Amino acid sequence: MGRWEDGFIIFPIACCLLPVACCLLPVACCLLPVACCLLLACLLPIASLPLAYCPHNSHTPPVP
Repeated sequence: MGRWEDGFIIFPIACCLLPVACCLLPVACCLLPVACCLLLACLLPIASLPLAYCPHNSHTPPVP
């Protein structure tokens, strides 16, 4: 379980670093890094809501 959780945390962090490259594509793509950052926020202990609440969880692994 720890393995995919580590990757799950790293993914949104890395995605937040992509806005510049992503914005070279159509503007809609610029919304993806934002969604990833929101997803990262969903992982914080303060936001103890279900992962399904996150706006961009299509790339997340299923909860074991």
